Amino acid sequence: MNSKDLEARAQAMLDEALEETFPASDPIAAPTFDEALEIVKARQAQEATTRESAKK
Repeated sequence: MNSKDLEARAQAMLDEALEETFPASDPIAAPTFDEALEIVKARQAQEATTRESAKK
């Protein structure tokens, strides 16, 4: 193979690898502090409701 063929093959392999890993290249969706605080509050409220229901 000549140099241009090798370069084209390498580029094709890189392109394929990028396509195969695309979803993993997306950034994670981490909640902000305020969002995380709301999640914690909601879970605590749900747990309190569950405890109150269990007492009845």
